[in-house]
Order: sequence, then structure tokens, then C-alpha cells
Amino acid sequence: MTSAVSVLDFGAVGDGVTDDYPFIQAALDAVGDSGGGTVILPKVSGRYLISQGLKIPSYVTLEGCAPARYPFNAGNLNSSALVAKFSDPFQWVIEPKTRVAQQPVPYNVMVTGSAQNDFTINCCVRNLVITSLELDESGNRRAVPYGGIRMHGCPGSIVENVAIDNVGCGLLVNFSTGGSYVVHTLTHYYGVACWEDSNANSFDVYSTRKDLSLGQIVPSAYLMPFMSALDGDLISEGLSTNNHYNRPFGLLVGATGDRASVNSSFDVTIENFSGGIFQRRALAMNFGRAYVEGPPPSVDIAMVAARSTFKAATLHAYISAPGNLWGSLFDIGNEVSACIAPNGMIYPASFGTVSSSESTRIVLEGVKPNDGTEMGDNGFTPHAPLQPNVVYGDSTPWHPLASPIVAGTTSMFLNGWSNVGGVSVDAAYRLQGDTGVVQLRGFITGGSTGTAAFTLPAGFRPFKRRAFTTVGGDVVIDMDGTVTVYTVGGTIGLDGIGFDRT
Repeated sequence: MTSAVSVLDFGAVGDGVTDDYPFIQAALDAVGDSGGGTVILPKVSGRYLISQGLKIPSYVTLEGCAPARYPFNAGNLNSSALVAKFSDPFQWVIEPKTRVAQQPVPYNVMVTGSAQNDFTINCCVRNLVITSLELDESGNRRAVPYGGIRMHGCPGSIVENVAIDNVGCGLLVNFSTGGSYVVHTLTHYYGVACWEDSNANSFDVYSTRKDLSLGQIVPSAYLMPFMSALDGDLISEGLSTNNHYNRPFGLLVGATGDRASVNSSFDVTIENFSGGIFQRRALAMNFGRAYVEGPPPSVDIAMVAARSTFKAATLHAYISAPGNLWGSLFDIGNEVSACIAPNGMIYPASFGTVSSSESTRIVLEGVKPNDGTEMGDNGFTPHAPLQPNVVYGDSTPWHPLASPIVAGTTSMFLNGWSNVGGVSVDAAYRLQGDTGVVQLRGFITGGSTGTAAFTLPAGFRPFKRRAFTTVGGDVVIDMDGTVTVYTVGGTIGLDGIGFDRT
């Protein structure tokens, strides 16, 4: 195993004129053949020009001399830079040496399935600016490279402190797990994509669209293949329009068909893309921060989701000014379960749409429903109407015992027990947030002591028998959900009862 080598020792010049591709690739191959190590791009007077995309072997790190970051016109003077000058733009600037069936993977083909081979493991790109020449020798605009970095079939990959500029898509993670990605992108059509069996990855992303004059439609040559495959199917999945398939997005997450991407975490800032975040078959995704912004008319929709489950601890969608409303907040399709906490200044022209399918449920934490008469309700939007499958306020709503859970029944109460009524809070149960604690509340009366007052449904039952002393007597809850009440006065309070569920 090699500890570290410099590309200068392999013949690279870094003057921005000489083609350094063969020398950098030779260094990567040599370190890979030795079992792994680091290839250093030292700071030079110019930039490292490459005529072809680089391929990184397993256990190899390609590293510049200083972290690269946003903004792109400042703070990166001491960073090493790769500059793509491709005669064929349809390739990635950097990707692993992954092969399928002994063949390289074409630039627009996704790695899928379980019969793959020649995967690349634990490769890394760190502290680097990646860009491309904008003009040719005649002063005409060049076709930009298809993408910056593709990590496909590359478990454990790392992209850290990398700025990606002037490409079609900044970063694609495909069929890779356990990776970590800290990137800043300034791109034409897509910021970052996590697609097709890309699981348990971590993303810290700042994505900005480079040129708004390019319009709100991705040219067919630069469409991500999985987005092209969705053309014509999005309305059938409960979304309001099919136009999302060729919309520029800052973040794409999910999978095609019935496959999925699962259990990744995101902190994202997205600027000036027509679409903010697109999810399809993205399961158990966690957004610690989701910030989508842009001046009118750059942002059409902040968040699109179908057949997905996710939580957004913070959604800040500042997509216009209060006096100049533009765009929609959501387009939510079928089979979506989500908990979203909007905050900050959110001024879309409309709330958007949420599927009325029974398979969809959206919780908006800390938000009151709005009839559109108030200019700013709790920092949300003046156009957030009541919609089917949208729950406003508490992320863990209370379920009333007086409501039926079995067809043909009128309530959950048994043996003559019922709500006290009047000024007393009605009895209810809930699961408290992500803690796994079941809570009860309210006052009940009318039954005989020592009888079952109600039975908690599956998912709300204790992992072992529990007993509680409350106002008016004792309550015993068995593992099958049976709640037995012992009281002398005939009335008992359930407030304060809480337990870990099975």
C-alpha cells in the first residue's frame, strides 16, 4: 500500500494548458495497484486540465491541497482545481472504476440488481474544485460535461469539501451504501442525485443553479436516465403534473420501478432550481435541514414526493417576496407518509396539492390551518387551505377512544365506560413523536371497577404489563392492550399515563 504520491511525480504540469489526464490517471492506477493510498494534486500556478474523465480504483483517495467551498468566486484561491476540456461532453469528470459484466458502465446507465461485479470500494475525493472550460477557442459556449462526480457501485465512498462547477449534474450516488458526501455544486440542470439502491448515506449539500437563462426544462441529452423513465407515469402516482420528469431539481432521491433507496440523511440548501427536492420510492429519509429558495420566477415547486416516507425537521422554502408570490410548496402523490416542520419566511403563491389517496398522510408540525385571509400564519403561507390527508399542528395527533377502529363498532369503549364529557378532556391515546412512548389522556366514567374500559390497538401496547395510579384509582394495561380500571368513585383520569410500546 502506498501512503501518498504527487501527480507531479508522474508528469502532470498543472499549467491549465497541458493535458494532465494521462499523468493523473497513471498515478491513480499505480496507487490502486499497490493496494490503495492517496494521490495528491498539489497547488500549482494554474489548473490541472484533463481531456477525459478520471477513474478511481478501490481504496484510493484523490486529494487537493485545501477544502473547496461556496461561493465559487471566493475562498478557493488556495484549492487545487481540475478543469475538464472534453471533446465528448457525455461523460463524468470523476467516477470509480466500477465495471458490470466486465464492462465499463456507460455515462447514462444506472447500476442495478444483485448480479454486479467489479465494484469499487472505499474511494474518496477530497479538497478539490471540479469545473470545465466554458468557451472554446472561437469564444463560443462549450457543451458542459454530463456530470461532475458519479459514485456508482461504490460502497463506502467519500466526497468531502468538493466544489463542482459548470457541469450538467453535480453528484450522482447510485447503488452505493454507507457513504458521506459534503459538496457544493453550481450546475446547469441537477445538483445532487441519490438514486437506485443508494442506502444509509449522509449528504451535506449546497446546490445552486448556474444559469437561469437555460430555462426550466432539462434538454433530453442531459436528462438523468431515471427521470426520463418516469415520463408519462407521474400523474398515475398521484402527482398533479407529469412535467416534473424534465424539470431541473436541486436534489433527486429514490428509485425507479419498485426498487427503493432507503435510510439516508440530508442537510441541503437549494437555490434557483425550478424544482427543489424530488423523491420517488425514497424510504425512511431524514432531512435535518431543507432550505429551498429563489427569486421569481426561478422556483416552481419546493418539494415533490410519491411513494416515499420521510421527515423534514426544518423546511425553509423562501421562494419569492411577500408582494410577488411565485410557485408552490408541495406536490405530494400516492403512498407518501411524511412529517414536515416548516419555518422561516415561506411565501409561495399556493400550498400546492396533496393526493387524496388513503395511502398518503402529511403532518405539518407547528402549523395552523389557514383559510387564506391572513397574510402569514405562523410564518407559513397565506395560501395553505385544509386538504385531505394533511394534518396541521401536532406531529403525533391524539386518537379519540370514542372513535371506532373496527368496522361496525361505534367506539373503543367497553363494559359501559365512556367519556365524562362537559369540561373534561375526552379520552385519547397517541404515540409521542419519535420516542416510542405511548401516552393516554382524558377522563372516563360509567363502568364497573375491575372491568376492561377499552383495548389499545396493535402498535400502542406495552412491552410488559404496566400499572399506574392516577386521579380516581388505578389503571392496569396488559401486553394485549387491555386497559382495566379500578376505581371507587366511578370516574378515573388517564392523564400522565405513558409507557414504552412493544
